[in-house]
Amino acid sequence: MSKISSTISNIKLSYDVVVIGSGYGGGIAASSLSRAGRDVCVFERGKEIRPGDYPDTAVEAAKQLQLDLPHKHVGSDTGLFDIHVNDDINVVVGCGLGGLH
Repeated sequence: MSKISSTISNIKLSYDVVVIGSGYGGGIAASSLSRAGRDVCVFERGKEIRPGDYPDTAVEAAKQLQLDLPHKHVGSDTGLFDIHVNDDINVVVGCGLGGLH
């Protein structure tokens, strides 16, 4: 299966639209604008993960964990599972580009 991401050397100097994040909202916006003829660039934080490469054991998932604490960050900045721990709310965020195209 081919990659859906491009290398940084392939980024052009300008685009009609730049979308930050490839989650559901960003993915739908980028797809719709692209189909409407706009020149679209999508920026995503994290690595590209292809089908079959997602962690499927607890040990593999733990290697893809990053933890954001109020005064410290633990793990890789591009780990797939980004957990933010705060006094009032905790949030689990995905960090990466993936899915089928």
